[in-house]
Parts: sequence; C-alpha cells; structure tokens
Amino acid sequence: MNTFKCNNLNKTIKQFNGLSINKKQILEIDDLTIQSGSILGVLGENGSGKSTFLKILAGLSDFEGSLEYNGQPIKAFDSALHKNQASILDINSLPKALKIKQLCELYNKIYTDFDIELTKKELSVQNISLNDYVSSLSKGNQAKVYLILTIQSNQPLIILDEPTLGLDLNSRKYMYQQI
Repeated sequence: MNTFKCNNLNKTIKQFNGLSINKKQILEIDDLTIQSGSILGVLGENGSGKSTFLKILAGLSDFEGSLEYNGQPIKAFDSALHKNQASILDINSLPKALKIKQLCELYNKIYTDFDIELTKKELSVQNISLNDYVSSLSKGNQAKVYLILTIQSNQPLIILDEPTLGLDLNSRKYMYQQI
C-alpha cells in the first residue's frame, strides 16, 4: 500500500526587507500520514503553504524534516518519487506548441498504465479535437485536457493543485465526478 508519512515537515523562505534578510516559515506539519486510496483536501488562506506542500509531495521543492513514501526517505527532486505519480501543479504548464494528439502520445510513452483510448473518448465528450493545438484552447479547455490526461495516467499517486481553475460550473461538476 502506497503511503506518505510526514514528520516535522517545514519550509522556510528568505524575505528581503530593505537591507536585511529575514526567514519566514510558510509551512509546518508535525505529523501526517496519507494512505493509498485516500483523498486529501488541503485548505487554507492564500499564502498559507498549500501549493508548497503539494510541490513537496510531488518532489519538486526542498524542505526540512522527514518525508517518506512507502517507507523510503524522500528528498527534494528525488526521481524515485516521480515514477509513481502524476500531478497538476500549474494549469499553464502544458506545452503550447503541441497538438492534443501529441500530448496523448507523450503521456502514453511516459505512463505505462495510461489509457489512451479512454482519454480520446473523454476529450471527445468535452468537444476537444485531437488536432487542436494547446495554444488554441481556452484556459478552461486546457484545464480539461490536463485533468483528463493526468487522471488517465492511472498512477498510484495523483497530486492536483486547483485542477478546476478556469472551468465553468458544469465542467467542474463533470470533472469532480471523474476524480
């Protein structure tokens, strides 16, 4: 069973105030275990460290403290963590110069359990053509593509940071059902 364990997990940033440099703690988690199959919602005010926490779980940010995945210690930018996860941390990170079918082919090469046929069906339901370029899609349709690709990667760990940002109400309801 895939499990994350966090102990005394902290993230501190440097702030420049005129001529001095101060440290500001933006994240502090004393003890947290996330079991496989669970859904974890991270709530808080803007700037409270939600996205930072998700970036740490995705292995994309440094931190202090202890983080384990399946009993193995994880450090920032650990490639072992990336083999079992897919994430949406910024909707605007899809390559704009690619067609949707090229993205599907790319995901199919990266993720061995990627369901390309179901992905194509889901995109069709959303009226998104495989021949469309990412750059030609609205922000909402880009979010749909990214979310569909990520879900269909079928990874044990899927990290979503505001995945429905830019979606209209009906699309949000549909995507929440897919999640």
